[in-house]
Order: sequence, then C-alpha cells, then structure tokens
Amino acid sequence: MGIIALALLVALAAAWFLFSQNDEFSASRQRGQEKEQLSPREEGTENETAARERRSGRNASKNRTQDKHQANGTNGTPQEQRVVTPAFVLDLADFVVSSYHPEWGLDNPREEGTLRISVRAINARYGTELTGLRHASSVLQEARQEVLARLLKPRILESAYDRYSDSFVQALIRAARESPRRVEGPEGEEREKELSDGDIAKMLRLGSSYLQNVSTVFTTLGENRELNPLIADYLESDNKAVHFNYKLSQIEEKLREGNAEELQEGREKIVRRYSQAIAAREDARQMLVQRLRKRAEERIELDVAEILYIAEWVHRRLQGDAGRRSSIMKGGEMLRDLGDKLDRRARSLEGD
Repeated sequence: MGIIALALLVALAAAWFLFSQNDEFSASRQRGQEKEQLSPREEGTENETAARERRSGRNASKNRTQDKHQANGTNGTPQEQRVVTPAFVLDLADFVVSSYHPEWGLDNPREEGTLRISVRAINARYGTELTGLRHASSVLQEARQEVLARLLKPRILESAYDRYSDSFVQALIRAARESPRRVEGPEGEEREKELSDGDIAKMLRLGSSYLQNVSTVFTTLGENRELNPLIADYLESDNKAVHFNYKLSQIEEKLREGNAEELQEGREKIVRRYSQAIAAREDARQMLVQRLRKRAEERIELDVAEILYIAEWVHRRLQGDAGRRSSIMKGGEMLRDLGDKLDRRARSLEGD
C-alpha cells in the first residue's frame, strides 16, 4: 500500500506554509514550476537528469546534503516543514482542477459536473515519485517512510493549517481560471471555453462535499478503536481470496497443458476454498462498512471501495504506532474545516 495518500491531508494542511511565503508564486506558473524544487544555491545549476532522479526517489547528492541539514534543524526551518515544496502545492492544485469536468465539457457525458478525485488517485500520483516532496533518502521506500515520519504530527499539521489554509483555496481558483475545457462549437467544431465563476463554484462545492465525507471516515476510524479488528478481518479475508484466486489460476494453466485427471480433484478443492474465501471477504466487508457507518455521526456518501481503501490505509499507518491516531483525527478535523472554506468561497463566487 502506498503511503502518500496522506497527501490529501498534507496538501490541504502542511503544504501551505511554503506556498504563501514563496515569491515564485507571484511570477508566472511556468517559471514557478521550473524552480519547483531548487533552493537558492541550486537554482540555475540543476540539470534535467538530476531533476528526474529526484522525482523517482534517487536524489542528487546536493539535495541529499541540503536535506540532511534540514533534518538536523539547520537553516532555521523545522524538518517537518521542509518536506513540502511549492511544486507540490502547484501540482496538487492542477491535479484537482484537472479532475473537474463541467457538464458542458466534451469529456463529461453526464448532465452534471463531476469531480473525479479519490484518495486512491492521489496515492497513485504521489506515492511513487514523491513529486514536490523533499527527503534525504535515496531509496524510494525509505523516502516514503521518511516523509510520513516527518509529517504525521498533529502539531505540524495544525500549525501549518491555521496559518496557510486559505492559500491552497486561492491556488485552486487560479488554476481553474487558467484551465479551459473542450466544448463543441455552434458548427460542431471543437473549441476551448474557460471556466466561469459559476463553474468554479460548482467545483469547490463538489470538493467541499468530498472533503466532508473523507473527514467523516478519518475521524470515525480515529475515534473508534473497535473498528481495528474488523479492518484486520477484512484484510485477512481479502488476502485469502487473492491467494486462492492465484492458486486456481495456476491449476487452470496446468490443465490447459494437459494432466487433467491428475489435477481435476485439486482444482475442485481450490474452487471450494476460493468460494469460501470470497464469501468470508464479503461478510467482513459488510460488517466493517456497516459498523463504520453506524459509528459515524453523519451519512457517508462515498463508494464502498473508497471507504475500504481509506480504512486499509489508516489501519496500516496505525500498526505499531498508536501515537499516530491523534494525527489521523487531526487530519480529519482539518479536512472538515477546509471543506467549509471551499463552501464559503463557492458562495462568494456566486455572489451570495
């Protein structure tokens, strides 16, 4: 399981400390992206190869030296705050905006606008290349653990959020105004159309609703320890189903090669166990989701797959580190507050 699904929390909290302070954001977006991970000493000297190495988790030695100084608290900046760069904030804002599809766009067959974003999608985007996240480790897995260790602290999340949360909302709006969509013209031709304030308001409302729901799941998981064994049961049953599916595939491959009489009995046994595993997984899934919804103080309007993904992610983060529970709950609080900010900003765009 990748770890940077927490970008959903980090991006909406810890990232903003650099965003609102960096002078690069007053320049063009292109120039800001070109400088995205350069310190004053590195600017103008880093080549494309080093940039690619850093994005893939193999940091150049100069960046490793700089990050070691940061980890030691030098340069006057706490190590937790130095994890996030302006590039992360810009990239996440662009990613969220690109996930919005107005009802009039050619890429949206529905009659309503949609925001196709999820914790899984964010995890997939930031879990392998750590885009815009500073770290001293040269090995990807170690770098991911390093990022989490620095950021999973309630004090860091809260202080960053309190000081800079509005900046991310502003970044979303700027990105939306610079992101036209394809639309069909009066003669059937394709052309680009800019998002109106009304369109942007709809995007913010969709984001607000999503954040409120994710917040409910995080907070409920953090507050209710009795959900832990239910998550563990679900994960165990899921692993068994995957295992027997693999065994069944192996036997069927051998059957296609011959030896049907020798393998048929074994196949029937595996089929029975696979069916049992699937049934057990379904029971565990229903029990977990039903109990989580019951413990939540409000309705959770998320797909079951999204709820399970978040539950598994949180469960793995809490293994062997009970102190992280407070960070999960703090993240849930911030997501809810940010959802409120998006809703208020949407109303202002609509002129309410």
